[in-house]
Amino acid sequence: MPDTVLKVGIIGTGFGSVVQFPGFKQNVNFKPVAIAGKHKTKTDKIGKRLNVLKSTTDWRELITDPEIDLISIVTPPDLHRDMAIAALDFGKHVLCEKPLSIDLRQAREMSQAAEDSGLVAMVNLGFRYLPSKAYFAELIKQGFLGKIYQFDINVLNPARLNPRSRGYNWWSDRNSGGGILYALGSHYIDYLNLIFGKINSVCGRPFTHIPKRLNKLTGKMQKVSTDDAFVALFDVGDGILSTMKISTTTAFGKGARIEAYGSEGALILTENGSILGGKVGDDLGLKKLKIPQKLKLERQNGDHYLLPPFKALLNDFAKGVRRGTSPHP
Repeated sequence: MPDTVLKVGIIGTGFGSVVQFPGFKQNVNFKPVAIAGKHKTKTDKIGKRLNVLKSTTDWRELITDPEIDLISIVTPPDLHRDMAIAALDFGKHVLCEKPLSIDLRQAREMSQAAEDSGLVAMVNLGFRYLPSKAYFAELIKQGFLGKIYQFDINVLNPARLNPRSRGYNWWSDRNSGGGILYALGSHYIDYLNLIFGKINSVCGRPFTHIPKRLNKLTGKMQKVSTDDAFVALFDVGDGILSTMKISTTTAFGKGARIEAYGSEGALILTENGSILGGKVGDDLGLKKLKIPQKLKLERQNGDHYLLPPFKALLNDFAKGVRRGTSPHP
């Protein structure tokens, strides 16, 4: 058992209640005790279902509560900066959803506030903890490919193809921090950082294939100001060609696929989490590689697929609190 159990206040009733609350509850280092949301009836209902001590529509109540040790921010990105800095000012550790903020200036302010506070602050970029992605990265770092020539990330799906069923909300508003570059691209950019340790420069372009989406509150189509696809070229050093193309408007898209090629072999990570690897000169070609047991995460029936990696991230957060340092990401 840990020396101290951190009491957690969660700001956000969507992902915060579906993934984060059970993640904190199932980790012996944490105890979720409060939740804040935008709408009182919904927030009170969720708070009652989760059996938390406090539910409120004023997130400041969580930040100023002396009983709460950690604030988890699960809101649209335009709210992250004020919430995180206020929490740090009141002596709370902070876990913040990705993307960290809506621009570089705010991100730097948040980072500086965390550093000045001496408290633990992390960004919830959980993709790097998924077993297949963790092993894929480990193989590359171990030198499976030899000298790396090329690293390509392609994510093609129809998730936002229908402008009516996937209508207008904060995801469609650039000022709120919406868009697929922020939502999904942030995970894969973090993955590049995990593997290569740096990104020297980048060039790219966002695309908006569907310019209007149905606002279900007004019943009218509303112009969007965010991207639903993007393409980018990254300089990660050592002459490696690294590309990324992500689109959520791809009919019959085949999902996520990561391909890496080098002087000694190739690695491919498929949509279903399988890793195919092959060495130059091996007549067997690409073959499925077994993910080590140490990297596997338990998932119960009915669990959200991001719950196991979130619990793994929380283990690192707890270690950071014990050491007094903020771990990556």
